[in-house]
Amino acid sequence: MTAQRTGDAFTFDLDGFLSPRCKTLETALEAQHRKSFTKAYEINRDCHVLLPQNVPADPDHLRCMLVFFIRAVEHYQATVILLHRGIIAPAKVTFRALIETVFKVRALALDPESALQTLKDEDARERSNFIKKIEKHDYGNLTMAKESLSGDCVDEFSIPGGKRTSIEQWSELAKMHQWYIEWYPLLSRSTHSQAGDLDTMFTIDHNRGITSINYPTIIDGIELYLLNAMHCMVIAAAAASHFLESDRRRPWDEYFRFIKKSLSDLNPT
Repeated sequence: MTAQRTGDAFTFDLDGFLSPRCKTLETALEAQHRKSFTKAYEINRDCHVLLPQNVPADPDHLRCMLVFFIRAVEHYQATVILLHRGIIAPAKVTFRALIETVFKVRALALDPESALQTLKDEDARERSNFIKKIEKHDYGNLTMAKESLSGDCVDEFSIPGGKRTSIEQWSELAKMHQWYIEWYPLLSRSTHSQAGDLDTMFTIDHNRGITSINYPTIIDGIELYLLNAMHCMVIAAAAASHFLESDRRRPWDEYFRFIKKSLSDLNPT
């Protein structure tokens, strides 16, 4: 099995991405994308500096913003780590999760009260649906959960009917609908592992016969995914700054300029 990349091929052994030899691949990727990975780590550090030392007791929308921002940072770190190791398909999954979370961060920044109420209703609806599933099924690991339920618990999460706010609707609330159209369907293909995408794992000869199985990684696209993940994280940080930032200003505009120039260099017109 071989990993495809620019230049000489890296050959995987029977441990795949868990092989200690993968450090060789990681070093090669670091050298190839050094400037962007360095900036990606700087963004991560500045996002952590942005976090307050003390968690505020109120208002609710500030605490909610803090929770979603921290989750966005988690997804961002996971995406960078996976890209750094050349693990592309899972990186697309965490990138998609990052985008979903950033939609909510920015929606909270733009209209805190409305977004917070939408989140509360959505949470109550999901809990209510889960309670109904617990009551309906007799799976062994649900027994304790079922025994702990009470009428008051069920009533607490009973809210008027209605559809769950879709990811596309969240993108509109965040004024990031272009991100949803351009990125979400593409990244979802890796999340759901559609059959049509998996043929890249095969080497096929001129008779359409499969001659070998390639390890599932194509790492020539790392720069594109990395820069856009950085862009998405900086959007979240800039939006959250109004709620979370201390007296110290962070260089979000500088990061936006770096990303814009790097993307332009990647796709010159």
